[in-house]
Amino acid sequence: MQVRDAADSDLAGILEIYNDIIRTSTAVYSVEPVTIDERRAWLATRRERGFPVLVAIDAMDATQVLGFASFGEWRGSWNGYRYTVEHTVHVRADARRRGVGRELV
Repeated sequence: MQVRDAADSDLAGILEIYNDIIRTSTAVYSVEPVTIDERRAWLATRRERGFPVLVAIDAMDATQVLGFASFGEWRGSWNGYRYTVEHTVHVRADARRRGVGRELV
């Protein structure tokens, strides 16, 4: 496994993981799947704000995104949280319990 900065070419894998989490868990407070354009905007915003987006890539197939992680502003609107960030880590269902999340953290 390799961990590196996310590239635009990783967006399809990130989208697949994120939409699976929406469908199968309560880890994301969304009920509608997101589109590739929404993920593209998300990645652009993260970059503009200086937040890293990392991907874990399968060592045998560099096109396979096993998981991704990023920081972002805390969702609260209270001014006291202005210096607080949220760390998000999501791992593809078939790659869980293999140390992917630990590597991304």
